[in-house]
Amino acid sequence: MPFILKKYLSFWLMPLPLCLGLLVLGTLLIWSKKHIHTGKYIISFSLLVFLLLSNTTISTWLILPLEYKYSAIPALKSETLPYALKRCQFIVILGSSNSEDKDRSALNRLSGTGLSRLTEAVRLANLLPDAHLIASGPGYNNHQSHASVLAEGAVELQIQKNRILKIDTAKDTEEESIAIHKIVGDRPIALVTTAWHMPRAVFLFKSRGMDVLPCPTDFTIKNTSENNHFELNQINASWSRSTWAIHEYLGILWIEVRSHFI
Repeated sequence: MPFILKKYLSFWLMPLPLCLGLLVLGTLLIWSKKHIHTGKYIISFSLLVFLLLSNTTISTWLILPLEYKYSAIPALKSETLPYALKRCQFIVILGSSNSEDKDRSALNRLSGTGLSRLTEAVRLANLLPDAHLIASGPGYNNHQSHASVLAEGAVELQIQKNRILKIDTAKDTEEESIAIHKIVGDRPIALVTTAWHMPRAVFLFKSRGMDVLPCPTDFTIKNTSENNHFELNQINASWSRSTWAIHEYLGILWIEVRSHFI
């Protein structure tokens, strides 16, 4: 499926566009006076979906199986590395996003997700001094590629330039798995991405025959004494968690359907 079509479909299947679209449809049906009851049902359904996905318990229930499928790499010392990590010859950072503010350092241009992925990759690189970093992410509208911003950020964190490889043509995780496979072959890699994205990423990379060690980061579920389920800002966080979870489940479903029927 073309990349633009995939982006278009994934956008309209996300909860917010879907709920807004249903609200507009329901309102039009009510105003048309021909299908008032149908319009009311559609509006009620969209509002119910919005309230459910904004709930902390529901959003946590949705994203928990994704975030906790793979354990984070704990705090380690170079002399006590587990064999699964020690054998990794490459540390792969999957792409996210960054701003175009040229007056800021690369680290300050990265999104929160990008910064979390980069710092975890650098932590692992410090434990594996012989491993190479592979930074991924395209550029758009003649702007600097995301891979280049990640690479600059790694240098700002004292990683040598000759340890960094860049992939700036892959637009999504599937294309990243293809491009990275061409570089690493069957050599073991430490794969760094957001925790809720890791199951789909691992599936795609392993489907290429790659030897993958999942290194999840950027967790959305955190144990903290400051958690308050009644704070208003939890609505936004819960909605985001639900959206990310649904996006990943749809992605996994598409992979399964494609592998069986296409």
